[in-house]
Amino acid sequence: LTAPAPVTGIIEPFPTIYWLTNPKLRILISRLEEDPRYQHVNVKSLERRLTLKAVADSPPSSAGPTTPNATADTHPNPHLISMTAAHRAYAIERWNLLTPSDQHQITTRGWEPSLHLARGVAGIRRPDTVKCLHAHAAHFLAGEVRNVVGMWVIQAVCDEFLGEDAEFAEMFGGIGREELLNGSLGVTSKRTL
Repeated sequence: LTAPAPVTGIIEPFPTIYWLTNPKLRILISRLEEDPRYQHVNVKSLERRLTLKAVADSPPSSAGPTTPNATADTHPNPHLISMTAAHRAYAIERWNLLTPSDQHQITTRGWEPSLHLARGVAGIRRPDTVKCLHAHAAHFLAGEVRNVVGMWVIQAVCDEFLGEDAEFAEMFGGIGREELLNGSLGVTSKRTL
């Protein structure tokens, strides 16, 4: 055995706390991000979906058509509200995973803005942006059902690449499609996905 080499240079924190470890799932999500055939579920399209005005999801009014801006102020996009809560929960969980000594070091070194409540999933500052589909999927699979971006990513993996239940059983260790998509993994989220 040899001792590990000492760490040199500046060590900076990394904001991610959930990781996908299933190589098949990582590859499929990478395809969604990179392949032009899946533009409907890439980072830019999911950002647009988060920022769509609630008018698009609202039932038609009996008073006739309304302008998007007229309703948007009184009916915010529920997906964006959900993602805001998911980002905040992620930031709180990340901070609470640190020891008091770690929290002190982070504050002392001026890293608090990178790791405290101002940053959510994958270090995102604004809840209307999407940075890494893998990070969102991992957060959703860990049981955070308010992460609608993660839900959309897993739904797209299911719709685009997985057809039969047998494929689900193989890829997700016996977890069924419905269980996966409704976020009911809950305490079983310790599974290596």
